[in-house]
Amino acid sequence: MSHESTDRPLIIDVLLAWVRGIERLTYGQASLLLAFSTILIVIADSNTIRHGIYLAPLYVVPVCLSAWRLGWRAGMMTAFISAILPLGAAWISGVPLAVASTLANLTLNVSALTLVVTVVNGLRLSFEQASLLASSDQMTGALNKAAFEENANMLVMSARATSQTLILAFMDLDGFKAVNDRYGHSAGDGILQSFAEAARSQMRIGDCFGRVGGDEFAVLAPVSSIEEGQKMAFTLHRRLSEALAADPTHAVTCSMGALIIPPDHGRTLATLMRHTDQLMYAVKHSGKNAVNLAVAEHDGLEADAQTVPNQNFVLFVAEDIRVAQ
Repeated sequence: MSHESTDRPLIIDVLLAWVRGIERLTYGQASLLLAFSTILIVIADSNTIRHGIYLAPLYVVPVCLSAWRLGWRAGMMTAFISAILPLGAAWISGVPLAVASTLANLTLNVSALTLVVTVVNGLRLSFEQASLLASSDQMTGALNKAAFEENANMLVMSARATSQTLILAFMDLDGFKAVNDRYGHSAGDGILQSFAEAARSQMRIGDCFGRVGGDEFAVLAPVSSIEEGQKMAFTLHRRLSEALAADPTHAVTCSMGALIIPPDHGRTLATLMRHTDQLMYAVKHSGKNAVNLAVAEHDGLEADAQTVPNQNFVLFVAEDIRVAQ
């Protein structure tokens, strides 16, 4: 166990574990869990209330789950239903209910659970803002390296399970250091921000884009085929090159290494990133401002790139790589 976890109160670790578990649930899974927990509480409440044991506080659990995972409206609806259910459990058990006390209890239940939804919703918004700040590169708005690798690893595992082809691309800015040295860091920061904005404009829902180094960026995206991956690499490089060329003051270009990843590749994300990085540096060492593309086929990838012609896919020599030209 890490020192970080031992320094925190146990209740904090329990709550964090609960939040992480809830975050992994899909909407459908969360809805099923909500229905199951509510039914379980109603059954238990209707059986214990006749013995004077009231389980009404337990209805806070499905209300919190709904407000956190399904949103404010779902949380309010769950709160209203959960406010009525204890009275229903009492009625099922044959407990006599006076009209005045029933209305008073209903009002109190609705008010209390509405407050719970409001608090949980506020915590959810704070959690999302903190997560965004923790996972984003503050200068460019892209994912930082740790967040990119975390999201990319989940995407790789999901793609393997669903037989989805991916493309992993690394981009490095040629001449960026010279701009920093000559014009200062403010000029370099502007280039990074413009580059990241151009890259984000090409991203679709489900694509993963991050800054993995000073002037290095990475993209991991699902594609329907190897051909689509080739087209995406060329299109992305062209759009990024156009964005860089829009500022003629600074002669900065983009070198890209791209690896198309079939679902049966059998490699870890670390291995895929390492070989994509090699593809990109092959461009850097052989003329720059080009795309170096390969298709992973088997385990044990060992790359040996040849001379890279500008603005073309390059022959990528490897025993276990199919060449894309």
